[in-house]
Amino acid sequence: MIKFELIKSINDLNQRGLLLGSKWSSEQLNGLSPKILNQVCDPEEEKKQFDFNSNNIESSSPPIGSNEHLKYLLAKSYFDLKEYRRCYDVLVNCKYQLNIFLRSYSLFLALEKRKEEDIIEQQNQKQQQQAQQQQAQQQAQQQAQGQDLTNPDNKNSTNNNNNKFNNARQVLIESVHKYPCNWSAWCDLATICSDSADIVMQLSLPNHFMKDFFLAHFKLELQQNNESLQIYQSLVKTFSNSTYILAQTAIANYNLRAYDVGEEIFERLIELEPSRLENIDIYSNILYVRDKKASLSMLAHKAMKIEKYCPETCCIIGNYYSLKLEHDKAIMYFQRALNLNDRYLSAWTLIGHEFLEIKNVSAAINAYRKAVDINPRVLQSLVWSRSNLSTIKTTTLLFILL
Repeated sequence: MIKFELIKSINDLNQRGLLLGSKWSSEQLNGLSPKILNQVCDPEEEKKQFDFNSNNIESSSPPIGSNEHLKYLLAKSYFDLKEYRRCYDVLVNCKYQLNIFLRSYSLFLALEKRKEEDIIEQQNQKQQQQAQQQQAQQQAQQQAQGQDLTNPDNKNSTNNNNNKFNNARQVLIESVHKYPCNWSAWCDLATICSDSADIVMQLSLPNHFMKDFFLAHFKLELQQNNESLQIYQSLVKTFSNSTYILAQTAIANYNLRAYDVGEEIFERLIELEPSRLENIDIYSNILYVRDKKASLSMLAHKAMKIEKYCPETCCIIGNYYSLKLEHDKAIMYFQRALNLNDRYLSAWTLIGHEFLEIKNVSAAINAYRKAVDINPRVLQSLVWSRSNLSTIKTTTLLFILL
């Protein structure tokens, strides 16, 4: 049963520190239709569903009370506090797969954390050299446009990247076959899949309800909004109370420029989850496009009360100041969003628009290119991220596309 599979995945993923996947499973569990949630299972079947020891993933866990189990409990407490190096140190020489996974994952996160710290340490130096860097970037862009793709070095670099992506794709496909309810693995698979839904359809994916969530998510990424909506309409029969599906449906309507429908769906979403900020910056884009200053002002004040220092709140406030034509303040808040999360696509796109408003074309191009570096698919939606693009905006975006 879907219900018990999701319950089990919450436990499994949480044990391994895969918190986003665990959160997603929890949301979908609570989003199941009342009929499924209240469905009574045969006692023997229920026992089988919760018999963790009968599943390969649980047989890899250390026995309760054993030395490795005690080490796991200590390491997991360090992991939850984001002390990834200490977590790694505790689990050295462990033999059980659960401990080995947590050790490897904590090392990966420790390296990522160090990489972010290095970026922060270099920020002051980068700011001092900003003028020189912008000039160097423009020269690099000109050289990149004239690169000879027949050059063997370029071919080798491309082939090496392709091989890495192919290997990663195969590992992730194997992962979702072995454990379909790990949403994080599906998201990673979507990230490294080629920008063609036809190729994705040819992949050997498990016949599982998670596959439908993946395809809907992937098609939405590709701006195939109508196809994505069809899949979500099918899923909502089972997950009738899923706020995730509701949010994705609102985003699809926003992409289709059905702003009235998108606004109505976001209002329902906020009614269901008053303290939600995830995806609500997209709602602020709709209010911006529809020139609803009062609604956008109320949304900005509400977001500030919920969580002042998060990227979504900063983007909402940035949109509010942009609508008031206070572009310098808007840039300040979009920059604050990027300081909190330098891979936040929406902030890179919106700050690019603001730079164009104040005629700083080079800074706008740099912002758009940052967005494209993070996710090349952003080009498909960049032009329509705001409906009132001026001629200079359109010209700049065309320059990037060429």
